[in-house]
Amino acid sequence: MKKTTLALLLIIILLGASSPAYASSGFFQPDSRLYFLQSTLESVKLFFTFSKEAKTDYLLQLTDRRVNEMASSTESTGLSSSMASRYEAHFQELGRLANEAEDKEQVVEKIKEASLRQQDTLSAVYVAAPDSAKDAILSAQENSSKNVAAVIEAVEGADKAQEYTQKVEQIQQVEKAQRLEQAPMEGAPNADPGEFTPNELRSGNELRSGQELNQLNPTNSGSVNENGGGGGQTQQAQQVQQTQTTPVNQ
Repeated sequence: MKKTTLALLLIIILLGASSPAYASSGFFQPDSRLYFLQSTLESVKLFFTFSKEAKTDYLLQLTDRRVNEMASSTESTGLSSSMASRYEAHFQELGRLANEAEDKEQVVEKIKEASLRQQDTLSAVYVAAPDSAKDAILSAQENSSKNVAAVIEAVEGADKAQEYTQKVEQIQQVEKAQRLEQAPMEGAPNADPGEFTPNELRSGNELRSGQELNQLNPTNSGSVNENGGGGGQTQQAQQVQQTQTTPVNQ
């Protein structure tokens, strides 16, 4: 039975490996009940790919496939997490192959190019994804980029690794801004809003008085009294009130 199953898997791989549809998305889509077989098929194909160069190319193909799957499966938190883990594992294996390759720099350049392209795609996926899938996508980005940076540093040096990391950070600017917008009150929904008051308006744990604020902003010193109220506006209001209450002689 096991031999028959293995033979069928080999036939499927041999017949489908060269097709464009298989290269981009594999035999089974994430919404298929048979999707669990996809990783088995990929492992078998990788096992029967003998040269390191061919293994590298196939793994890079798999990283593209995982990105496409994450983009189309953001509604499923479990699937997104599983794909993110496999995506990270692909880059770990790519790092090992890069260190064993004859032309290490050529392999590293391939990995770097693929990673930056996929970081750009995943950044767009992150922004559009529901909150339930964001953690998995972010994990895939951060962990894979760390693996790539380590490989670059080992082969090309720290300067090249830093250059790559800066490019990744630039790509992730949009999603970082989105996380900053959501973080304060989501992280502490019951927190005292005073905790998020700008430092210029705080003195110890208390807000500063109106007189102290005048010292920070001299242009308003004439309009705020010692109690923090609008002195000029109060006087004008009193004058209007006196005018309205004064009886008119007829």
